[in-house]
Amino acid sequence: KYFWVAVCVLSHGRRLNGVDEILGVNGIGMDRKKACRGVENTASQASQESMATTCQENIASDSAVHCVGGWPAISDYMVASATIEDFVSFRSTVEGSFFIRHLCKVFQEHGHEKTLADLMIIVNSKVAGHRQDFPSQPEYTSTMSKKFMFKRTRQSTVSGVEKMAKNGLFNLLQNQFIAERVSMAV
Repeated sequence: KYFWVAVCVLSHGRRLNGVDEILGVNGIGMDRKKACRGVENTASQASQESMATTCQENIASDSAVHCVGGWPAISDYMVASATIEDFVSFRSTVEGSFFIRHLCKVFQEHGHEKTLADLMIIVNSKVAGHRQDFPSQPEYTSTMSKKFMFKRTRQSTVSGVEKMAKNGLFNLLQNQFIAERVSMAV
């Protein structure tokens, strides 16, 4: 019945000994490149290399992509990150990550009417122009072979509006609480 799956992993990162790491829930870091691309299987890689040399003689490859059913097995995915490699991203201690905030807002406003690639261009532009005193530039890589759009149903729209109202009320009350505590401390 379903033709796609979306997996969203949100995590903080750090740079340790020159390596960009994604932090797990246990606080242990994993090399960002390995986490986003998967751990390589050397036996599979050797098989792919031998496949590449036995294919057509006028085509050369350093490493062939494994195919399933005649289609590249590692196609049709997108990986987005709050910042480009070797740089940092910023977040507000009150409003959260610049990237996540804009990503969610753009998906909520345009997710049902624009393609995933178009959404990410809007997100990149909004984050880059958000705060010039904290310059940020997200990035995404994609191997999508078709245009991808989210379908919005009536039920998901109602649920989303309810959640947005609850979150908005929570944020309003939280900000009022913080303001009262600050004024009492002064």
